[in-house]
Amino acid sequence: SVTFAEIEVTGKNNSSVEVVRDRFFASVYSSLPEPQASLGLGFLVGVRTALPETFSDQMAAVGLTPIISGSGYNLTILVQAVRRIFAKRSAYQSVLFSFILIGGFLLMTGWSPSIMRAAIVTGFSLIAWYYGRVFAPLLLILLGAAITGFINPFYIWGDAGWYLSFLAFGGVLILAPLFVARFFKKKPNFLLMLLIETSCAIIMTAPYIAWLFGKVSLIAPLANMIVGPLIPFAMLFVFVVGLVGIFFPLLALWLAVFPRAILTFIVWVVEKLSAVLGAQITVNVGWQVAAMLYTALFSFILLLWLRQRKLAVAKKASQIDWNLV
Repeated sequence: SVTFAEIEVTGKNNSSVEVVRDRFFASVYSSLPEPQASLGLGFLVGVRTALPETFSDQMAAVGLTPIISGSGYNLTILVQAVRRIFAKRSAYQSVLFSFILIGGFLLMTGWSPSIMRAAIVTGFSLIAWYYGRVFAPLLLILLGAAITGFINPFYIWGDAGWYLSFLAFGGVLILAPLFVARFFKKKPNFLLMLLIETSCAIIMTAPYIAWLFGKVSLIAPLANMIVGPLIPFAMLFVFVVGLVGIFFPLLALWLAVFPRAILTFIVWVVEKLSAVLGAQITVNVGWQVAAMLYTALFSFILLLWLRQRKLAVAKKASQIDWNLV
């Protein structure tokens, strides 16, 4: 009486890349317990289906599901962190290690749409930075959207992950820098900048998620403050463990101590915060309300940009006057 009791295998991908990828996933699952292993791979690949159903519901209750659904922007944040670390040594080393990181992610996690979008946006940004040029963030996002939309036009017509990732990119590349320029006199430290970038990404995706799923997490800001700065580190450690485990399984078990500690803490935070009464509420947000929220949000971003531009022009004018004197 079981449906599909017999399955006939008609084809199999025996490519070397597929074999290495399977060993990478097997290495992560062998080195980490559940749900830590699935959560770590969720951060890397952006796949929610591997998470246990109960824990997936808890993630949604605390507003952290978009971080997995739009995992591409996590790669963007991680690459930016690597660039900041190596930029003090050498621009060449910074770009080289960043592209190695991107290539490794593409190889091990597959050509998932979220990672592809992140690779395109981050790649153009790195090249421009290396040659002393600056991409306008909006142009960079639109360029990435145009390329991925050309590759697969169906993204435009109904891929929620496509919209979520580019909204998240807008939070990281546009809203976060403007927010820092407006409210901070000096550049925030590494951890605070990670927190700001992750928070801005969640703010940009919140109206769309409310319209799409009809639920809003009231505890998301607190969860983001606690968990957000840890996610890039968890991604990096899980990636290293999976890669090392392909060749040295015993060493991977020792290295897994670091991502296990981080992911166990994240799991504990999610379980505790999701148990809070009223952590998530059901809302009736139509497309009209979502459009109004985005209009207000984009207006706020425009005001920040106009103010920043005005200050930049005033600073340049004062420098010119000083030179004339």
